[in-house]
Amino acid sequence: MSEAREGEWDRYMFLLSPGDDQTLHVRFEPIGPDYEIRPGDHLLVRVQSPSDDPVEVATGAGWVNVWGAPDAIIRATTSSGVELDILI
Repeated sequence: MSEAREGEWDRYMFLLSPGDDQTLHVRFEPIGPDYEIRPGDHLLVRVQSPSDDPVEVATGAGWVNVWGAPDAIIRATTSSGVELDILI
C-alpha cells in the first residue's frame, strides 16, 4: 500500500468466539469460506478496508457474516494459528 493512500484506509481487528456450549458459524461474503467455531476455539479477524467502501459485519444468534469490499484485505486466524484462505 502506498504512503499516499495511507489515510484512506481503515484498519481494525476483532475476535470471534462462541459461548461455552455453543457453536458460532462465520461466513465470509461474497464467496467464502464458511467457518465453524467450536467452544474453546476462536477466530481473530484483521481487516484493512478503503474508508469509502468499508467491510460490513452482521451478527445474530449463532452466526456472523463478514462482507468484504473488493479492495479489502481480510485475514482470519484460528486459535491454533491456521490462517484461513479468504476469497472476496
